[in-house]
Amino acid sequence: MKHYRSIRSQIRSGDVITWEGRGPVSWLIRRWSHRSHASMCIDFADYRGDDRRYLLEAWEGEFNIRLLSKRLQNYSGKAFWHQLNPELDPFRRMIEYNAFSLIGTGYDYQSLFLNAICKVNTKADLLFCSEAPCHVFTQSIPLKILKGYRGSRYANMMIDGIALRPGGIARLPLFLDEVEIIKDEEE
Repeated sequence: MKHYRSIRSQIRSGDVITWEGRGPVSWLIRRWSHRSHASMCIDFADYRGDDRRYLLEAWEGEFNIRLLSKRLQNYSGKAFWHQLNPELDPFRRMIEYNAFSLIGTGYDYQSLFLNAICKVNTKADLLFCSEAPCHVFTQSIPLKILKGYRGSRYANMMIDGIALRPGGIARLPLFLDEVEIIKDEEE
């Protein structure tokens, strides 16, 4: 948590946290993706004037907001921060707006399981964890700019409406190099 506290003020809306959990569901997801979960970061600093950071994530059946520090506190595994490229900073407000629109959206269990064996299309009525950033980014960043990332397999999939797995989110070229913010207790 010490490292997280040192970078907390740099985490902004539009950034993503990917997770590498140690529980049984995480283990299963990691059979087809090197990460087990993805969450979008929300920064209320402009509204509240504080440095707390929040997550928008699929958890317990729907998308909701929770404190990042609380989530990290008892997490068994690793967590990685993916900072949005500075060239995408002008779109952070729209990313935030579109992320907020997902609050209360139900969890897409069917697509989650299908995604283990085949690619599924992103849709907004129900979402699984890594489907949300795909949806938000394609709704918030102009297609003309996203197409500049077409050299990446993962960007191509996202632009084409294919839901990425958590590991695919981690490999999107929309981010600077990832930063490990908590390490596994085993190390």
